[in-house]
Amino acid sequence: MNIRPSQCFECETGTYKYVTINYFSELSDGRTCITKDVTIQRCDTCGAEILDSKASKIIESNIEHTFPGYYERSHSRRN
Repeated sequence: MNIRPSQCFECETGTYKYVTINYFSELSDGRTCITKDVTIQRCDTCGAEILDSKASKIIESNIEHTFPGYYERSHSRRN
């Protein structure tokens, strides 16, 4: 398999394009958090998404801001 750098890893026919979206995160406790204006890469054929470290940090920061202590509670439930 010879994949171009911007070729989709899922469908292998589409190309990832940068898009700015409102990102919806469904949290493990059933709540939803919306992070506005996050730039991600999305396949123009199948819609598969890639979040780079910057987008991930923005989303995680928004979750923690919206639901303070979420990550601590989430982590303590696994132990």
